[in-house]
Amino acid sequence: MKFINLPEDYAKIVEMLGNKLSLDAIEAEVKYSPSGDIVVSFDGKSGEIKCSKKHHFCRALTLFAMNYKKAGGAAFKKTEKEAFESLGCMIDLSFGTVLNLESLKELIDYMALWGFNQLFLYIEDLYTIPGRPFFGYMRGTFTYDEYKELDDYGYALGMELIPMMQTLGHLGSYLQWPEANGMKENGQVLEPQNDKTYEFVEEMIVNVSAPFRTDKIHIGCDETHGLGMGASFKKHGYREPLGLLVEHVNRAAEICKKHGLKPIIASDMYIAYSSKTYNNYDVNAVISDEIKALVNPEVELMYWHYGQFPGCDSPLIDKHVELNGRPPMFLGGIRIWHNPLPDNIFSALATQDSLPACKAKGVKEVALSVWCYAKTIYQTTLLELARYGEFCYNDTDEGTKDSFEFVTGASYDAFMMMSNLSYLYETDEQKAAASYWKDGLGEQFYNCDIMQNMLEKDMQEWALSGYHRRNAEWFKPLAEKNDPKWDFLYKYCYNLFDNMAVKFEIVENLRPAYDKGDKEMLKKIADELLVRYISSMERACELHMGYKDKYLKPFGEGWVESAYGRRLERARGAIRRINKYLSGELSRLAELEVEKLNHPFDAPVVFAR
Repeated sequence: MKFINLPEDYAKIVEMLGNKLSLDAIEAEVKYSPSGDIVVSFDGKSGEIKCSKKHHFCRALTLFAMNYKKAGGAAFKKTEKEAFESLGCMIDLSFGTVLNLESLKELIDYMALWGFNQLFLYIEDLYTIPGRPFFGYMRGTFTYDEYKELDDYGYALGMELIPMMQTLGHLGSYLQWPEANGMKENGQVLEPQNDKTYEFVEEMIVNVSAPFRTDKIHIGCDETHGLGMGASFKKHGYREPLGLLVEHVNRAAEICKKHGLKPIIASDMYIAYSSKTYNNYDVNAVISDEIKALVNPEVELMYWHYGQFPGCDSPLIDKHVELNGRPPMFLGGIRIWHNPLPDNIFSALATQDSLPACKAKGVKEVALSVWCYAKTIYQTTLLELARYGEFCYNDTDEGTKDSFEFVTGASYDAFMMMSNLSYLYETDEQKAAASYWKDGLGEQFYNCDIMQNMLEKDMQEWALSGYHRRNAEWFKPLAEKNDPKWDFLYKYCYNLFDNMAVKFEIVENLRPAYDKGDKEMLKKIADELLVRYISSMERACELHMGYKDKYLKPFGEGWVESAYGRRLERARGAIRRINKYLSGELSRLAELEVEKLNHPFDAPVVFAR
């Protein structure tokens, strides 16, 4: 592929992304011309790319290469127009899995190829502050030079990197240390009305922003539960939490202004404190004149909604306009935090509901959150990033499959099938009825104990052994292909579904066999089924550890190993107890004699440790 009239910084993009699109295999001259929209065309002999921004050029390269391959050298023309001024992703680095520098660069490459131009780095304490050695201690902090290298890399691809830190809540990892004494409201939240707190806040803001070109900074302020009810209550008496929150935001905003920064905050607490039910998504929340007067118009509001309440976005965007006179930034979510695998079926429905509302209401900036909890494999979230890109540049997400498969080389259908670990998705009706509140059952079934099983009755009634076996068999051919790039993930999926199929088979038979005195079935469970359960869990663990060692910093992921270890030892313990019962060493298995109840799935499940 030979380019004509290509600016130097665009030539750098070709150098960085060319191999990922196999541009060398395209035998054509392609002329570059500036244009407000993205236009790619080919007349059978030569081509043209029109755009005016670096991130548009990144997406244009994808469009040209994809359409050239699809057309087989025949003529084509494709035009796109962005619906939002910024298209971003928020990547979490604080909740148990810290992506290493090369993984973050890989993520930026994927984002660039789909036309993203912002990356929010959620880094509660993953940066250094001179004089505070316990800030970020053993958490996988990045140095100034590492963040600078990442910022330079993103900048070359038209990507603005924005630090997303916390200045009030979500600081438990640091507040646990004596070094933080004297400024704690509680174990998670900083104490307001305390000058020492704001000396610390300024230290955080100065140091987290230093490596980045941008003048934007997200200062958090979400989920500040217990604000005004801890140390500040003891010192000053009761004050409305909203008043304390607004005072804090204004003080933090002044610090940002002092250092030439433009603050962004999560807006959930404004809505929650305006709701009679303390609900972030209360469409009946009343934004009082008092609250409006308190809101700092210089602070950008980020409204986050992950699909909890379909249809709430339009009225809640209106309430944000009431708060500070303009539409908020919008942050959607990929449903990943409750399961080893994502629920892309639910995430797609949430995106299809939220982004059209954002377009209709004049939202200018949107982003998608990737919360990398301890068990998350970050690549499983790439499908929804591709979908966000399609929605930004088109009026539909119909092109998601083609774009995703072309850029990643992975199977769209496989990534959608991953959702079946989260919830029961066998029919179109079940998929259309996907619910935030029903989702997560997969993790509860995955985590629950075998012998002391609070979900035993539900698992017997649901009887999903056959369902999970069908999913395992679906993934088996992919797991046997030895795909050089995605082999580990397909094998991981196969083993997870295989593990769940065996687990359900055990639970469906264990208590009935014990109640009937069926020692033959109990022996089969101990000698065969539990052995198969352990084997598939060990294979899944091995694959997960291989991912961890390649893509993550070695901090925090011990949670993953602990989770696998607990499941494996509990299974070995089940074998031991069943065999002791069969040999007569134990006269009964008391845990199997408890009358089991149906679990209210809107309540947390307490697992046997």
